[in-house]
Amino acid sequence: MRQDYIAQVGWEEDTFTINLVDYIQGTASRYPMSLMVKSQTWVFTDEMKKEQSLLKNASRIDIQLWGGRWDNYEQI
Repeated sequence: MRQDYIAQVGWEEDTFTINLVDYIQGTASRYPMSLMVKSQTWVFTDEMKKEQSLLKNASRIDIQLWGGRWDNYEQI
């Protein structure tokens, strides 16, 4: 993203995240990794499912990666 002059210094974290996901998806499609990418995934607990007022406390995963033929997790 830096080499393509896409990223901006003043970007909010979420703007950077969604642009980075596009780059990761492009890389994943060019290499035989079967990598799946998802952004902005909310993590809800069982208590939050019962008590609506707790929903605002949910954690969020910025970028989630899974799947694929990962033989060497250290390289990923």
